[in-house]
Amino acid sequence: MKDLITKCIEGDRLAQKALYMDHCEDLMKLAWRYTKDIDHARDIVQDTFVRIFHALEGFDENKASLKTWMRKICIHEAIGFLRKYKKLDWSHEITDTILNTISLDDNHYPHEEAILQKIESLPEEHKTILMMYYFDDLSHKEIASMLNIKEASSRSRLSRAKDVLKIRWKAAFIF
Repeated sequence: MKDLITKCIEGDRLAQKALYMDHCEDLMKLAWRYTKDIDHARDIVQDTFVRIFHALEGFDENKASLKTWMRKICIHEAIGFLRKYKKLDWSHEITDTILNTISLDDNHYPHEEAILQKIESLPEEHKTILMMYYFDDLSHKEIASMLNIKEASSRSRLSRAKDVLKIRWKAAFIF
Protein backbone atom coordinates (compact mmCIF):
# COMPACT_ATOMS: atom_id res chain seq x y z
CA MET A 1 0.00 0.00 0.00
CA LYS A 2 2.86 2.39 0.81
CA ASP A 3 4.22 1.88 -2.69
CA LEU A 4 0.83 2.71 -4.22
CA ILE A 5 0.55 5.84 -2.08
CA THR A 6 4.05 6.94 -3.03
CA LYS A 7 3.30 6.47 -6.73
CA CYS A 8 0.04 8.43 -6.35
CA ILE A 9 1.92 11.28 -4.67
CA GLU A 10 4.42 11.27 -7.54
CA GLY A 11 1.53 11.72 -10.00
CA ASP A 12 1.50 8.19 -11.44
CA ARG A 13 -1.89 8.05 -13.21
CA LEU A 14 -2.04 4.23 -13.15
CA ALA A 15 -1.47 4.20 -9.39
CA GLN A 16 -4.11 6.89 -8.92
CA LYS A 17 -6.55 4.87 -11.02
CA ALA A 18 -5.77 1.76 -8.95
CA LEU A 19 -6.42 3.65 -5.71
CA TYR A 20 -9.64 5.03 -7.19
CA MET A 21 -10.82 1.60 -8.34
CA ASP A 22 -10.00 0.04 -4.96
CA HIS A 23 -12.06 2.56 -2.98
CA CYS A 24 -14.60 4.12 -5.35
CA GLU A 25 -17.46 1.71 -4.63
CA ASP A 26 -17.15 2.04 -0.85
CA LEU A 27 -17.03 5.84 -1.05
CA MET A 28 -19.94 5.90 -3.51
CA LYS A 29 -22.10 3.92 -1.07
CA LEU A 30 -21.09 6.26 1.73
CA ALA A 31 -21.86 9.40 -0.28
CA TRP A 32 -25.18 7.96 -1.44
CA ARG A 33 -26.26 7.35 2.17
CA TYR A 34 -25.96 11.08 2.74
CA THR A 35 -27.57 12.30 -0.48
CA LYS A 36 -29.90 9.50 -1.62
CA ASP A 37 -29.10 10.72 -5.13
CA ILE A 38 -26.65 8.88 -7.38
CA ASP A 39 -25.62 11.99 -9.34
CA HIS A 40 -24.89 13.97 -6.18
CA ALA A 41 -23.04 10.96 -4.76
CA ARG A 42 -20.86 10.82 -7.90
CA ASP A 43 -20.06 14.52 -7.55
CA ILE A 44 -19.13 14.04 -3.91
CA VAL A 45 -16.90 11.06 -4.70
CA GLN A 46 -15.20 13.01 -7.48
CA ASP A 47 -14.54 15.93 -5.10
CA THR A 48 -13.40 13.44 -2.48
CA PHE A 49 -10.76 11.97 -4.76
CA VAL A 50 -9.57 15.40 -5.79
CA ARG A 51 -9.03 16.21 -2.10
CA ILE A 52 -7.48 12.79 -1.47
CA PHE A 53 -4.91 13.20 -4.22
CA HIS A 54 -4.06 16.74 -3.07
CA ALA A 55 -3.76 15.71 0.59
CA LEU A 56 -2.21 12.26 0.16
CA GLU A 57 1.25 13.54 1.01
CA GLY A 58 -0.03 14.46 4.47
CA PHE A 59 -1.63 11.05 5.12
CA ASP A 60 -0.28 9.48 8.31
CA GLU A 61 -0.92 5.75 8.61
CA ASN A 62 -0.10 5.97 12.32
CA LYS A 63 -3.22 8.10 12.91
CA ALA A 64 -5.74 6.15 10.81
CA SER A 65 -5.97 3.52 8.12
CA LEU A 66 -6.11 4.74 4.54
CA LYS A 67 -9.73 3.60 4.29
CA THR A 68 -10.75 5.50 7.43
CA TRP A 69 -8.88 8.60 6.26
CA MET A 70 -10.57 8.47 2.86
CA ARG A 71 -14.01 7.91 4.43
CA LYS A 72 -13.41 10.92 6.67
CA ILE A 73 -12.75 13.08 3.62
CA CYS A 74 -15.85 11.70 1.88
CA ILE A 75 -18.05 12.39 4.91
CA HIS A 76 -16.74 15.95 5.11
CA GLU A 77 -17.43 16.42 1.40
CA ALA A 78 -20.95 14.99 1.76
CA ILE A 79 -21.78 17.17 4.75
CA GLY A 80 -20.36 20.21 2.99
CA PHE A 81 -22.42 19.44 -0.10
CA LEU A 82 -25.60 19.04 1.94
CA ARG A 83 -25.00 22.26 3.83
CA LYS A 84 -24.43 24.11 0.59
CA TYR A 85 -27.17 22.66 -1.59
CA LYS A 86 -29.84 21.10 0.59
CA LYS A 87 -30.69 19.88 4.04
CA LEU A 88 -29.72 16.45 5.25
CA ASP A 89 -32.07 13.88 3.77
CA TRP A 90 -32.91 11.55 6.63
CA SER A 91 -34.16 8.31 5.13
CA HIS A 92 -37.10 6.25 6.30
CA GLU A 93 -34.74 3.88 8.11
CA ILE A 94 -34.28 6.52 10.79
CA THR A 95 -37.74 5.75 12.18
CA ASP A 96 -36.77 2.35 13.55
CA THR A 97 -33.39 3.53 14.74
CA ILE A 98 -34.75 6.49 16.66
CA LEU A 99 -37.74 4.62 18.01
CA ASN A 100 -35.35 2.10 19.52
CA THR A 101 -33.52 4.90 21.32
CA ILE A 102 -36.42 6.91 22.68
CA SER A 103 -38.60 4.10 24.13
CA LEU A 104 -42.11 5.44 23.72
CA ASP A 105 -45.31 3.71 24.75
CA ASP A 106 -47.78 2.43 22.14
CA ASN A 107 -50.04 5.49 22.48
CA HIS A 108 -47.27 7.81 21.37
CA TYR A 109 -45.94 6.00 18.32
CA PRO A 110 -44.60 8.74 16.04
CA HIS A 111 -44.95 9.13 12.31
CA GLU A 112 -41.77 9.28 10.27
CA GLU A 113 -42.38 12.92 9.32
CA ALA A 114 -42.63 13.92 12.97
CA ILE A 115 -39.36 12.20 13.77
CA LEU A 116 -37.66 13.87 10.82
CA GLN A 117 -38.85 17.28 12.01
CA LYS A 118 -37.48 16.65 15.48
CA ILE A 119 -34.13 15.50 14.09
CA GLU A 120 -33.88 18.44 11.71
CA SER A 121 -34.31 20.76 14.69
CA LEU A 122 -31.24 19.30 16.42
CA PRO A 123 -28.01 21.29 16.36
CA GLU A 124 -25.85 20.35 13.36
CA GLU A 125 -23.17 18.72 15.52
CA HIS A 126 -25.77 16.40 17.07
CA LYS A 127 -27.39 15.50 13.74
CA THR A 128 -24.00 14.70 12.24
CA ILE A 129 -22.95 12.40 15.06
CA LEU A 130 -26.37 10.74 15.13
CA MET A 131 -26.07 9.96 11.44
CA MET A 132 -22.45 8.81 11.61
CA TYR A 133 -23.15 6.55 14.57
CA TYR A 134 -26.42 4.96 13.48
CA PHE A 135 -26.15 4.93 9.70
CA ASP A 136 -22.47 4.77 8.97
CA ASP A 137 -21.93 2.37 11.89
CA LEU A 138 -18.90 4.31 13.02
CA SER A 139 -17.56 3.93 16.52
CA HIS A 140 -17.14 6.93 18.78
CA LYS A 141 -13.40 6.62 18.28
CA GLU A 142 -13.81 6.85 14.49
CA ILE A 143 -16.27 9.74 14.76
CA ALA A 144 -13.92 11.59 17.09
CA SER A 145 -11.05 11.11 14.67
CA MET A 146 -13.08 12.27 11.68
CA LEU A 147 -14.49 15.36 13.39
CA ASN A 148 -11.33 16.20 15.33
CA ILE A 149 -13.09 15.99 18.68
CA LYS A 150 -12.55 13.87 21.76
CA GLU A 151 -14.16 10.45 21.93
CA ALA A 152 -16.01 11.54 25.07
CA SER A 153 -17.42 14.50 23.13
CA SER A 154 -18.84 12.14 20.52
CA ARG A 155 -20.52 10.05 23.21
CA SER A 156 -21.80 13.13 24.98
CA ARG A 157 -23.24 14.72 21.83
CA LEU A 158 -24.98 11.51 20.81
CA SER A 159 -26.43 11.16 24.29
CA ARG A 160 -27.59 14.78 24.26
CA ALA A 161 -29.17 14.30 20.84
CA LYS A 162 -31.14 11.30 22.06
CA ASP A 163 -32.15 13.12 25.25
CA VAL A 164 -33.36 16.13 23.27
CA LEU A 165 -35.36 13.87 20.96
CA LYS A 166 -36.98 12.17 23.95
CA ILE A 167 -37.85 15.49 25.58
CA ARG A 168 -39.18 17.05 22.38
CA TRP A 169 -41.20 13.98 21.54
CA LYS A 170 -42.76 13.68 24.99
CA ALA A 171 -43.44 17.43 25.08
CA ALA A 172 -45.43 17.10 21.87
CA PHE A 173 -47.97 14.96 23.73
CA ILE A 174 -48.46 17.15 26.78
CA PHE A 175 -51.17 19.26 25.14
